[in-house]
Parts: sequence; C-alpha cells; structure tokens
Amino acid sequence: MKKYKEFTISADPFNTEVLSSILWELEIKGINEEENCLRVFADEESDLSTILISRQMIKLQTEKLISSFTVEESILEDKNWNEEWEKSLNVIRVTDKIVIRPSYRNYEKKKDEIIITIDPRMAFGTGEHQTTKLMIMFLEKYIQPGMKVLDAGTGTGILSIAAVKL
Repeated sequence: MKKYKEFTISADPFNTEVLSSILWELEIKGINEEENCLRVFADEESDLSTILISRQMIKLQTEKLISSFTVEESILEDKNWNEEWEKSLNVIRVTDKIVIRPSYRNYEKKKDEIIITIDPRMAFGTGEHQTTKLMIMFLEKYIQPGMKVLDAGTGTGILSIAAVKL
C-alpha cells in the first residue's frame, strides 16, 4: 500500500495564507488547514523533510512574519481520503435562512429555511470556507428575482444553487 509523509506545522502567529504560500513552493501533494496547524502531504519517496520545511519557516521568522514554529513528521498509509473526510462533514448553517446539507446527513427543515443539498468533495463545495459563506450572505442580501449570476470558479455550484433558490 502506498504511503505518504505528513508534516504537522504550527506557527505563532498562525496565518494559513502566509504559511501555505511558502509551503506550496516545496514538493508537496496537498495541504489541510486545521484550527491551529497545517498538515502538509508528500509522497513517501519525496526529498521533503522537516529540515526543508524548517528552512522555509526560518525565512518567515527572518521577515518577522512569525515568531516561532514547530514541524513534526509522520507516515500515513493510503486510504479512501474522501470517505474519511466525509465522516467529519456536518450540516452547515450559513445564515438564519440558508442551510447546507450533505446528502448523507439528515436534517429537519425549519419553516422558511432554504436547504442546499450537495455531495461535496474535498477540493470544493462544502460551504465551510469563509469566502463561500460570505458570498452566500451577500447573495441573500442583494439578489433579486430576474437577476443573472455568474458563479466563476464553480466547484459544486453551491453559489449558483443558492442564487437560484433565493
């Protein structure tokens, strides 16, 4: 079974955009954003190491963008990552009126709610990302019947679906 290197990276202050920007310069397969750390993945055969990641982090320290950091390495065995990820995905209340529900989660609709039922994948369309929530809030506030909407960069089409339902 294929294996991957997993690096858990924490920093103070923890800024996912700053950290991700330097990590994508390395030979990585992906990044998972967690509440207080990033998990970075690379092929087991990759030359990526805690030393290489630490060098990137030291650059951020030198530029005074972070004051401290930690990097831990472990090995992961391959599995159906989307299935594992789906287990953690729940119903998301975006506003008082709009709820996003994965098709495999039960949810009892309340009066006047708009339920968006989707089958998200790890890359796009869960509705959990702050930009998606913000755009749905703007749609709810500003969309009027008959307006045309362009959902540029569509993943699951969640913004288009919200626009149509509104």
